[in-house]
Amino acid sequence: MEVAYFSVTHLTLSYVVPSLVIISCYAMVDHCIRKRKILGAVPLDALQRHIPALRRSKLRSMRTIAIVVAAFACADWLPFYAITFTYILKK
Repeated sequence: MEVAYFSVTHLTLSYVVPSLVIISCYAMVDHCIRKRKILGAVPLDALQRHIPALRRSKLRSMRTIAIVVAAFACADWLPFYAITFTYILKK
């Protein structure tokens, strides 16, 4: 039983809390990217030509953020804890 408490505490402090911190930080970055406005005095016709490129750039940035968060969540400690909890449940 002590091993289970230790594993749950270790999971929370070593995986869940850092994951939540990383997700919240990247969510703030994503929010800033989405809310970003185009600065400067640009003629309307030039702005209209660049809007699709700016949208693609924002989408590419958001996709990269999602991949980084998913890579951390899947590759960091998930395999270790999956094996540990499987072992504990079989006891």
